Amino acid sequence: IKKLKDALQRECSYINLVIYCTLMNRERFEQSEEIAIRHITEAFTTDIWESAIFALTYANRVLPPAEYETDEEEAEWFHSRIDEFKSVIRRALVESGVSHSKALKVNV
Repeated sequence: IKKLKDALQRECSYINLVIYCTLMNRERFEQSEEIAIRHITEAFTTDIWESAIFALTYANRVLPPAEYETDEEEAEWFHSRIDEFKSVIRRALVESGVSHSKALKVNV
């Protein structure tokens, strides 16, 4: 991350947008991603998250449980997964030093 920060500082004066992509087809948000959030925060300060968007993706491999019989049940499953990831991402931001109010404003 230090190399990335150094390269960005050489090439531009301001970061307009950060897109953090994470796979949702795993059981949970992985600890390695929580560590990455902490390292990004340490390198760029908590201000970096003001211009960030977390992109949650299944990378074209959506595998909802087979027991859902209706589209509504399947949609509810997807929404609960998204809510779960949002919660964990925001918690990781707060644990890395981002204020709770700023973490709530990060687009997920």
